[in-house]
Amino acid sequence: MTEIARFLSSAMLALLQCAVVFAQKPRPQAHPVSIEGQVIAAETVFQKDESTANLTALKGLLLPDFVEADREIMNRDQLLNLIQRAHSIPCQFGDATVEHPIVTFLDPDIATIAYHSKQNLTCGGHVLVAEANISSVWVNTAGHWKARLHAEIVTAANVK
Repeated sequence: MTEIARFLSSAMLALLQCAVVFAQKPRPQAHPVSIEGQVIAAETVFQKDESTANLTALKGLLLPDFVEADREIMNRDQLLNLIQRAHSIPCQFGDATVEHPIVTFLDPDIATIAYHSKQNLTCGGHVLVAEANISSVWVNTAGHWKARLHAEIVTAANVK
């Protein structure tokens, strides 16, 4: 065998070995959601459930020792009661946005998220546009992200 033939034979063998190794590796799922994406999705669902007063779903997202830090500090039941009362007035709550989220992991099962949010509230033909900076702490319990802490600081409120 000539030197070139030996080289080509070795190169082909190396390529075949690589092909076997790559074929044995598990293929990634089509579009897996990153853990960061799971936290952002949980926060987005939290905002949606709060905006629509879906108290049953919202209660399922909040840990029993959940704390809301806003103008007042509230536990889970106090927050759910406040949301129920707020939605009893004849106004329409728009969806709250989750803009420019920053997710940080304190450990693999505890994450913080900070972001800017906008939400419209329509009452009697008037639209209030509120903006806030929001942060939350999420805990992964048995594969489900649950909120432990939620804090909001209103940065703007304008009537249009």
